[in-house]
Amino acid sequence: MNIDNHIPGARQDVPSVKMPGEVLETLEKLVDAHGLHGVLGVLCDVCFDKANHIASNWQDTALANVWDSWAKTLDHTAARAERDGV
Repeated sequence: MNIDNHIPGARQDVPSVKMPGEVLETLEKLVDAHGLHGVLGVLCDVCFDKANHIASNWQDTALANVWDSWAKTLDHTAARAERDGV
């Protein structure tokens, strides 16, 4: 997988993040082993945990709400991915 190439179907208005090849390979292996829905589900949990941590320790409700919103979005997307079998 070449991360420098354009990904067909990718949104052009969102800048791509350059990650080391090892990170992409690890993510691909995780998706292969657990499905896209599984990886998205874990990312959802990470976002919920960050939201709770920020709300509890930093009392930054605005930032906590952003993380919570992303958690809900990922949860919904993970459910769709599971229904689609990926």
